[in-house]
Amino acid sequence: MGKKVLVIGSGPSGIFTCGALSSDKSIDVKVYERASQIGGQWAGLRTDLVEDYGHRHSSLYRGLWINGPKEAGIELPNYQFEKDIPSYFKQPQMVKYLEGYVDHMNIRQKFHVSMNVIKTEFNDTTNQFHVKTENTATKEIHDEIFDYVAVATGHFSMAHDPHFKGEESFKGKYIHAHDFIDGKLYKGQRVLCIGGSYSAEDIALQCWKFGAEYAHITHRSQKQLAYPDWPKEVLERPILTNIEGNTVTFKDGTTGEYDVIIKCTGYLHSFPFLPKELNLKCRNVMVPSGLYNQCVSLQNSQLFFIGMQDQYYTFTMFQLQGFYMREVVLNKIQVPDFSGRLAEYEADRAEGAALKDCYDDIHFQTRYVNKLAKLTGEQNVDASEVFVRWENQKHKSICGFRNEQFRSIYTGHLAPPVPTKWTEDMS
Repeated sequence: MGKKVLVIGSGPSGIFTCGALSSDKSIDVKVYERASQIGGQWAGLRTDLVEDYGHRHSSLYRGLWINGPKEAGIELPNYQFEKDIPSYFKQPQMVKYLEGYVDHMNIRQKFHVSMNVIKTEFNDTTNQFHVKTENTATKEIHDEIFDYVAVATGHFSMAHDPHFKGEESFKGKYIHAHDFIDGKLYKGQRVLCIGGSYSAEDIALQCWKFGAEYAHITHRSQKQLAYPDWPKEVLERPILTNIEGNTVTFKDGTTGEYDVIIKCTGYLHSFPFLPKELNLKCRNVMVPSGLYNQCVSLQNSQLFFIGMQDQYYTFTMFQLQGFYMREVVLNKIQVPDFSGRLAEYEADRAEGAALKDCYDDIHFQTRYVNKLAKLTGEQNVDASEVFVRWENQKHKSICGFRNEQFRSIYTGHLAPPVPTKWTEDMS
């Protein structure tokens, strides 16, 4: 057998990394998933079930549509959606696509569920990883050795939960977006979402759509989201400064009364199975800290982190990072020594720091995926025009952008219209 590779996590990043690595039969790939099923965030709603390892990993909620068209970095060149699938859809179709890819690539046997990675250590003498796992179903402990490790655990399950003054006094429901399950639960209620990004926008609109009395958004940004078609019940407010009972005070001195507060404050990168010297400390940014070529550990060139950056491209980028790892494992691409990795990382970080807006971000990440495609000899996945059009449509209509249709960047096929408009979808 060739090199042994462990992929930790079986969400989209783990699935597509496994598929990319498995495209060369000499690589011996295993995927360990601590949950009882593959699929990561998309695996399903687990409303009342905590996994055996003590943490509900999925932040999925009922009624969620994808927030970008499938033609923008989701559809793969080597596994495309059926032609009757619209550009925007809900969780069941995503699960079908992920499961279909696994079977299309004939890699299902490589996935091992209920396998929680407890500890990963690198032996400098043998240049191999020693990995300790626990089978959460049988409680058996296993020790194995791998030549390479790909961390594909995602970064949207460990809630970032900042404290706000007076929150202990709040008399209503107070949760993080991770624990938001269904907008229908807040019908007739006064909702406040804390945060200025995608989850705050979508959760506020979910609550509005299913009948909340109102759903306000409080955030720190100096720039208002200010979508022209915000419903009158959805109001942006300055960042809150204090909570007292059901009364919330905002930075401008105004107040509001709320029954529900939802912290849409994002998520943390978390890798408890890695030793301190190999752990990755980064935030959700375009150039993740500590990574050469945005996916190879500065500290260890046999350790890869898949999909750790702020993402426009998703599935296509994950697969290309997997292809890049494949070429490194096969010794077709040489990773430079530490000083070389550090120099390129610093250059990437400087370029990332100069990005000014979402359009800069799109073109920056497009250059990155194009680079990976060129390095690996794989098909280009440039969807920059789709991303720019998507951003323009969203800025024009936060309630209507998901009703739009896009063409496949591979075939030119125009996706059909959505069967039900987003504002009318009450399922």
